[in-house]
Amino acid sequence: YNGDSSQGLPQGIGLATWPNGNQFIGSWSAGFMHGVGIFVWSNGDTYRGDWTGGVRSGFGTMESSSGTIYQGCWKDDVKHGPGVEVDSSGRKRYGIWLDGFQHARGVHVQSDGKK
Repeated sequence: YNGDSSQGLPQGIGLATWPNGNQFIGSWSAGFMHGVGIFVWSNGDTYRGDWTGGVRSGFGTMESSSGTIYQGCWKDDVKHGPGVEVDSSGRKRYGIWLDGFQHARGVHVQSDGKK
């Protein structure tokens, strides 16, 4: 960890790098990712957005190394609330997510704009 600290814990703005290659840069509170930050997994997945107590919570964008992008709300480290997911071919799924899964049907839009 490289950054601000208080009583030996990350506090304020800092960069953490884990032995597996994962990295986080952003706000910390009492040793937890808290506020706004960017987490990059060693496989290339990236999350940019809000954190609460060390988990994704609030609004954020997750980009997977496979090309899928989700932009929307998070709660307790899973998709939860309104959002849109775009797969690598450009197809979009608009809807509401509950506990990590799309709730109800939502709206699916093909890459050519057809629903």
